[in-house]
Amino acid sequence: MNSEKKKLRVLLVDDHAVLRQSIRMMLEDLPDMVVTGEADSGASAVNACKDDAYDVVLLDVRLPDFTGQEVARKLKALPGQMKIIALSMRDEEIVRQEMYRAGADGFVSKADGADALIRKIREFAR
Repeated sequence: MNSEKKKLRVLLVDDHAVLRQSIRMMLEDLPDMVVTGEADSGASAVNACKDDAYDVVLLDVRLPDFTGQEVARKLKALPGQMKIIALSMRDEEIVRQEMYRAGADGFVSKADGADALIRKIREFAR
């Protein structure tokens, strides 16, 4: 990879700290992306995106304060070109469609594993 190329800036949004830490460790080992923020609720995700620019937001579908759909709509209403990848334990077509309708650009089941998540994030590399 060209060292001049900009790294993808990633925001992790999940209410489970262990999952956020695991994803952070996995992504930080990669040369083309960096985790520049974390949020444990929908409100903190929206606030983070108001203050900082992210290329990709990994958004859990189920959060304690808002649904993933509500958060996706709020994030898409903000300025910027961030891409949203929904993450869910429920790999059901209805969940995928609801997230896409709300503005998600991608969807990964948490059961799909690390390689699937990394591939999906890299789809949005500039």
